[in-house]
Amino acid sequence: MSIYLVVSVLDAYYNPLDAKRVSLQAQLSSHSASTTRLTSTGKTGEYKVKLTPGVNQFTINVHQDGFFPMHQDLMLNPGPPPSLSYTGGIQELNARGFGGVGRTGGDWTVSVTVVLGQLQDARATMVSMGIGSIDASAYPNPVMDFSGKNALNATGAGWNKFAHTLLGSVTPTGKMLYASGINEPKFLAIYLPPGVTVTPKPGGSVDPQKSPLNFHLFYPPWTGVLTGSYPFGPNYIDFIRRYLFFYPFFHKEMANQQEASQAKPVFLFPIASSNFPQGFSQTQILRLLYEVKYFVQRMDNIPYPLQPVGKCAVSGFSYGGIGVNLAITNTDSGFHNNVLKEVYGFDLRQVGAQAFATKLSAWFNGGGDRIYRIYTTANGWYQAFRSVDSSAVQNMGAGGAVEWQGARSSLVYVPGYNFWKGIQDDVNSGSFLAPAVGKYQTFSFPSADPKDPDKDVHQLMPAIFLEHALKNSSLK
Repeated sequence: MSIYLVVSVLDAYYNPLDAKRVSLQAQLSSHSASTTRLTSTGKTGEYKVKLTPGVNQFTINVHQDGFFPMHQDLMLNPGPPPSLSYTGGIQELNARGFGGVGRTGGDWTVSVTVVLGQLQDARATMVSMGIGSIDASAYPNPVMDFSGKNALNATGAGWNKFAHTLLGSVTPTGKMLYASGINEPKFLAIYLPPGVTVTPKPGGSVDPQKSPLNFHLFYPPWTGVLTGSYPFGPNYIDFIRRYLFFYPFFHKEMANQQEASQAKPVFLFPIASSNFPQGFSQTQILRLLYEVKYFVQRMDNIPYPLQPVGKCAVSGFSYGGIGVNLAITNTDSGFHNNVLKEVYGFDLRQVGAQAFATKLSAWFNGGGDRIYRIYTTANGWYQAFRSVDSSAVQNMGAGGAVEWQGARSSLVYVPGYNFWKGIQDDVNSGSFLAPAVGKYQTFSFPSADPKDPDKDVHQLMPAIFLEHALKNSSLK
């Protein structure tokens, strides 16, 4: 009786993938080891080798250009019937599971499936930097919680110009994952909300294949201002912490805002080098979502990831407008029509307002389940978007602010001097302290930078309005 091992190689889409090299490394004795190359069975992505009798512990190695190499230690119980198990119970990230046991003529076949990926766990590298906690739960912060669709009050002083209540301390309850990428951007922070992954269970009440994972891809500003080694230099790690965990105004506490909103998308924060164009094509975004949906399920100890890609929101701040503009450019009909469902803009730059509005309007009016939220300090952006949603209703805010709210849209215009100077004056005079105490209390308008008088309020846009966008999203 002979036992054959079959290795099936897939990509993140679970399509068969030809590998450059599939090999088996076995310890023959305490003094010798052997490496055997598996040969193709004739089927795409399927490789086979005859196991040496008596060798019941070995490692399979799979390599292909453009993917991280895969290594998995396995143990064989020769049976009969034979079976495989993970050495020490350790299932590596890119091992998906075992196949059935087959028998042909007196010989047995055991099989294992691997999924080659373009992401790998980077937490150990992050921890080794030793610059402070990299877990969102370590940072309880106050959050502006918007009570409904309207973002503005018609009257009010200080921070009460916003239609909100202050949540004094919000602690993110999800987990932070960190991945290195095979391609640029080579650093990805992922916030995984609690309860969104589903473990397959026989007779389970929840079917993973009917529980899609939703995503929010956020494009930050240009990273060319960051110095030091990329991707894991201290300044790049600090960039993540400032945007996801910290406050006040130069920080965005995005994980805390998501927690307060009760929305449940998997939050993606790519950190690109300064030489990387700030954005992906729609096909590249879809590929990233497939890579991440496999990665987060395996990192959440799900042995056999079955949850599909669901909806995706794309947002950006400032220079990240380049990325959002690419994301709404229709180059992949599957993503454009079936996956991209929400778009948020936080004081976008580096893209023309009217051209962006025209493109977004075509996408928005192409389906009844599409949502956009635009938050801006710029009159040009306000004027460009006023007619995108013909059903939107105008609401006047204090200090010259105005919003248009539709069933599936928001356009919030918070102009400079009258609006923000009034908040600053109320805060500084002491006439309106709460909720300014502990949050945004040190911003200035105009800013201290004579070359950029709107710098401080520009930084406030994602720090305030992400919660509003997610609170009114369909990504629950």
